[in-house]
Amino acid sequence: MQKIFKYNICPADSKGRLYKESSRPDVRSCFARDRDRILHSEAFRRLKGKTQVFMSTTKDHQRTRLIHSLEVSQIARTIARALKVNEDLTETIALAHDLGHPPYGHTGEEALIECMVEYEGFEHNEQGLRIVTNIEQRYPLFNGLNLTWESLEGILKHNGPILGKIPSYISEFNNEYDLEINTYASLEAQIAAIADDVAYNHHDIEDSVRAGLISINDLCCIKHIGQIFDNVKKEYNGINNKILLFEVLRRLMSTMIIDIVETTKKNLLEINPSCSEDIRNWHNQTVCMSKDMFEYKELIRKFLSDNVYFAESINIKRAECKEKVKTLFSYYMENPKNMELSEKTNMLLSNSFSVDTTKKEKARIVADYVAGMTDQYADTQYIKYKHKIDI
Repeated sequence: MQKIFKYNICPADSKGRLYKESSRPDVRSCFARDRDRILHSEAFRRLKGKTQVFMSTTKDHQRTRLIHSLEVSQIARTIARALKVNEDLTETIALAHDLGHPPYGHTGEEALIECMVEYEGFEHNEQGLRIVTNIEQRYPLFNGLNLTWESLEGILKHNGPILGKIPSYISEFNNEYDLEINTYASLEAQIAAIADDVAYNHHDIEDSVRAGLISINDLCCIKHIGQIFDNVKKEYNGINNKILLFEVLRRLMSTMIIDIVETTKKNLLEINPSCSEDIRNWHNQTVCMSKDMFEYKELIRKFLSDNVYFAESINIKRAECKEKVKTLFSYYMENPKNMELSEKTNMLLSNSFSVDTTKKEKARIVADYVAGMTDQYADTQYIKYKHKIDI
């Protein structure tokens, strides 16, 4: 008889959706429906044109935010399967975890944070919640995607409890639909979060070598990685550098995933959870790496920060992209009617930009619009309007 794991999330036990929907025959679980709603959303499709690391790239094989999200999803499902938790819920959270990112990667977010400093700020996890609960418009009876409680909780809390000053939209939504923001999220959400770490560490190495910012010789200087390169070269005499790099990264990723699974299993034995609430109320993340693997992961992260993320060529591009976002924000604050929006949103805008609307409310609408842009669309709009405003 198959063992029942009490710490995973069962679709039958879901806390449901904020808006009640008519029940229709469906071969999917509620979490599989959530996953499909993410996949069919406009915000998800726009990730194909948003920067992961390398901005406005014309290279076919460099990761975009969309490819990154798909790779995170694949890693997350592997870990979820090994830990025997709900794969559909894990995949939903993994696919949705970056929906709130603006164009130009973290540079775009930094620019919007500066633009919104007087208007209650900007944060991509809060923006992700805004997208799936309000901004997406696909249904006749409600805005947003009306995801299950568990998916919303995971999207918002996959990196841990929301503590300190709570962003206004999170606070307002939580008052209406309590997501228990001061606790940890489910195992499924925690898996999505750690899969993000695994994915970007490895694909950022590959993309950086492809971009010529680092070399295999540079990588060999990192503790442990050099030994893996030596092992692969000995095993496959005369292997070319492209296949060599792929094989090394494959082994690195497998080692990290196995470590996460084994470490998490040890934590579960310690917690001995009788239900998923025991996971939420534990004093730390349940899904994690061993101490040695975490230090190794941080070593790779520091190497990438020193040699890639803040490389001179990247910094020049970062400054250009930051200017674009700030220029567009300033322009649309003064010229909101030039935002190209759907008929329904334009009707809302007509009311939102009335004489009674506060500047803070106007700024949030503009931030939503700019944050939703792809890199290419932001480039086009910047060229169109840059001569009309000085920042």
